[in-house]
Amino acid sequence: MSCTFCPLPWSHLSTHPLGDVSLCCHADNQNSIGSSMNFKDNTKLDLNSNTIEEIMNSDSFKKARMEMLNGKRPKACMSCFDKEDKGARSRRLEEVKEGYFTLKDAKETTEPNGEIQVNLRKVELRLGNKCNLKCSTCNPVSSSSWKEEYSEITKNPEIELPVNYDGIDEKMFNWAESNSFWENLSKHYSHLSEVNINGGEPMLYSQQTLFLKYLIDKGLSKNITLIYYINLSFISEEITKLWVHFKKTIIHCSIDDIEERNTFIRYPIKWDILEKNFKKLLDMDVEIKILQTLSVYNFFTFEKVATKFLPLSKQINYGINLVTEPFFLSPLSIPPQERKKKLKEVFSDLPFEEYRKLTKLLYNDQFEEKNLKIFNTYNNILLKNRKNNFTKDFSRLYQLLKNY
Repeated sequence: MSCTFCPLPWSHLSTHPLGDVSLCCHADNQNSIGSSMNFKDNTKLDLNSNTIEEIMNSDSFKKARMEMLNGKRPKACMSCFDKEDKGARSRRLEEVKEGYFTLKDAKETTEPNGEIQVNLRKVELRLGNKCNLKCSTCNPVSSSSWKEEYSEITKNPEIELPVNYDGIDEKMFNWAESNSFWENLSKHYSHLSEVNINGGEPMLYSQQTLFLKYLIDKGLSKNITLIYYINLSFISEEITKLWVHFKKTIIHCSIDDIEERNTFIRYPIKWDILEKNFKKLLDMDVEIKILQTLSVYNFFTFEKVATKFLPLSKQINYGINLVTEPFFLSPLSIPPQERKKKLKEVFSDLPFEEYRKLTKLLYNDQFEEKNLKIFNTYNNILLKNRKNNFTKDFSRLYQLLKNY
């Protein structure tokens, strides 16, 4: 019996804004390790040029499936295996636990070369980069609003970026609004149990409504959980009125701080609009989760989100994601003594599981002084283009940065 099996390479479509597809959102995409590739000509497949069938049966996907069936660990999946080796739960284990597609199913449906008949159970759609915000921790691949500032940032030799997205062909984002993609996806609807819609900003993509209506008309929506990640700048009634037809709808709301600080970090969203739209969600039959991105910007004030929103309803869930790239935006760029002090301050403000996660990741001595110097340079570019009283709204961070 394989101890490396995961159902996702057989049953899951995980798209990215440029149309490329990976084994899952946790798969290693560095050097295209986890992406859909054909080895003979070293070609990366994408939804602008290829069908879902071609992508799911690319050489790299077939190889990963056969490695799993033979008890090997695919290189693209090491993020899960590394967690498991440390005694932590991984997405692989969570998917196996659900039992919707088993090792027995995989053996029975996989050809000797790793090829399969596509039968999707879950889809994860990052619908291009169309977005009306330019969040301070984002980039032009995930937000079309970032283009001008990003061009200035990439020209500055003092700022180190892991990937330079400047000059990307805008046509690469077109797949998310093409009829051909949605028609192709509709061929693989019969066993869907989960549709995850991300962005850009998914509320700006009207094409999805045709697909949702298709699932409703086919009588399949009652078996499907919808999952959204939205920025709360706009709630589309055209989309939300369809949610009642689905088994469950889960909305992840991106809120990084409160009031003027959130406006700066998630520029240019207005706080009153965010609150108004959040209240609209509270009146709907949906599950709500606040998803906070933790960076240098909000590290000294991030607990304000939890203390403001969690008392509104016991049904609101809360989670934190840490910025990891570029590293100068990571909270690990805050000096260790400041990180430890802050973590002690917020102990009573956060759900215990989130607090424990943060202490595991941040309560250490990791630090490179150069990162705050780079952050200062980066932030000065943003300050030229964003209206904000930085010294007042980010006072504790401002005092720290004066030393760098």
